[in-house]
Amino acid sequence: MSEEPRIIASKVYSSMAKIAQRNVADCEVTLRKAEAAIRIDPSNSVRLDEYAIAHNQLLREACVAIVFAAAALEAYIYDYGARRKSATFMKKYVDKLDIVAKWVIVPQLVARKRFPTDRQGFQLLVALASARNELVHFKSGPGEKAMSAQWLIEKAKLAIDALDAVVADMESFDPKESPLLQFSSGKGLWGAP
Repeated sequence: MSEEPRIIASKVYSSMAKIAQRNVADCEVTLRKAEAAIRIDPSNSVRLDEYAIAHNQLLREACVAIVFAAAALEAYIYDYGARRKSATFMKKYVDKLDIVAKWVIVPQLVARKRFPTDRQGFQLLVALASARNELVHFKSGPGEKAMSAQWLIEKAKLAIDALDAVVADMESFDPKESPLLQFSSGKGLWGAP
């Protein structure tokens, strides 16, 4: 174990995800108002423009919430392994694994016990990884749901639910990690000892 301070990106990523989720909620209100006005008068170009602007902002904010919630959890689990095993080990053997595999393997390597894969946090992590992959590896085509307003709203909320649940599960799994898991609220410092 290295005694050098490490930069912990999970704190910043978590904060970005949570701010973006709050912005998604604001965009949803604007989007719903524009939709209601368009139903009353489908030719109202001002409302159509409002809808387009709100949807584009929703897309940006939801992508930030989803991608950065996943990045926060991936950065944290990598750091957990690097602090407890070694950065060299993590880089050589774990770095290229997907986020779900890291959450299965790293706690077992470090704590010699399984991370609870039967709990809601892990199930939400799997769903978050899937949503993140749908965005990052988006394939165009007819009827794609990954860019619909409803899908974006649901997945952005799921992202924060996953972040909070995995953090809670990790705190109960390894209580010594509690001080480093305080990133979930978006509070805390960039670096930690």
